[in-house]
Amino acid sequence: MENKYKKYLGDSVYCNFQNGQLILTTENGLATDPSNRIVLESEVYDALQRYVAALCDSITLAEEPSENNSDKLIRPKNSHDSL
Repeated sequence: MENKYKKYLGDSVYCNFQNGQLILTTENGLATDPSNRIVLESEVYDALQRYVAALCDSITLAEEPSENNSDKLIRPKNSHDSL
């Protein structure tokens, strides 16, 4: 049975929703390859959202030219030095 909540986020990372919890997994589809599983309870998800909000207050996402023109770099606000 297909899980309608499981979504690919990129870089071999998937997100799923089960029993009121977000579940992040890393996998590439091969049974013999390593995988990881992180279960985010609501309190942890709330803390992650606060972290991202605070991070967004202090950095800027800047698009840089690349082969596929989709890479994003994180740069401190009011700074010309890349991280």
